[in-house]
Amino acid sequence: MSAHNDPAPPRKDSVLIYVVDDDSAVRPLVVASLKRAGFDVWGFPSAEAALEVLRSSQRRPRLLVTDYQMPGMNGLELIAECRKLAPEVKSLSISGTPGLVTTQIPGGKPDAFMPKPFAPSELIAIVQELMRNA
Repeated sequence: MSAHNDPAPPRKDSVLIYVVDDDSAVRPLVVASLKRAGFDVWGFPSAEAALEVLRSSQRRPRLLVTDYQMPGMNGLELIAECRKLAPEVKSLSISGTPGLVTTQIPGGKPDAFMPKPFAPSELIAIVQELMRNA
């Protein structure tokens, strides 16, 4: 038996991740990749849909993975709104247009950025890193 009392890392299935992307080809792939890695993942087609659930649910996400460019509210605006409701949430912005994420929105700076396209292994690696630092 070990003499040290390191806290056990959080179980992946106890970590809720919101994936928000209006692209119906990308969102299911991101959701499936994260689920295969053992995370509990809820996918949303819009920022507004994610916020509606966040406002009504007692369970808070530990991570928000969001596309930047979406109709209506963009990803940085979504990050800012989510942090008002769940200040501890980490965020990963994904985009096919990297220059757009430099836009400054108070409270909307993502914790990490990943350009599209990306491999599932790259996504899992950055999510695991964000969860280690959560």
